[in-house]
Amino acid sequence: MSFIDINFTKAKRFIKNGNILKAKVIFENILLKYPNNTRAKNSLNSIINELNFESKSIKTDVSYEIEAVNEVIFLYKKNMITEAFTKGEILNKKFKNNEKLIVTLGCLYREMANVTKAIDCFNEALKLNPKSTEAMLNMGAILIDIGENDNAIEYYINAIKIDEKCFNAYGNLGCFYTSIGDY
Repeated sequence: MSFIDINFTKAKRFIKNGNILKAKVIFENILLKYPNNTRAKNSLNSIINELNFESKSIKTDVSYEIEAVNEVIFLYKKNMITEAFTKGEILNKKFKNNEKLIVTLGCLYREMANVTKAIDCFNEALKLNPKSTEAMLNMGAILIDIGENDNAIEYYINAIKIDEKCFNAYGNLGCFYTSIGDY
């Protein structure tokens, strides 16, 4: 079976079980790899029409957004970087203000050694939520990676100021100080 056939089978199963939004994501993924696939285009258009989605600004409910973002995080944690990144990029077009998704994309860019894009993502997440300890922790980590230690320490300290129970910030600081011999 080909990639397309396997994914069509999955999508049909989702539709049969009433989970049309998951089927929609599958068709979008097919079109990402094969933009001219007529079957996928027709199926996606059918779903969009059935759900009364507007073709230019697709509206989804909050539970779908949470579920979809959590799927990207799951793929990332399973070290399925390419799959997580592909799905994350698609979702980022729909959910431009989802801080959790943007931080996850930053982590994925870091995994792919694209420091500039990773930093851009963490900065974007911090613009959306200046108190995002998760964005601060990841920004600190990537700054350590590139040798900007003083800036990294500031992010860790700010995370602790926002949440004094931010144990990851303490851990990251401890690891950093240990690495430079400052016990």
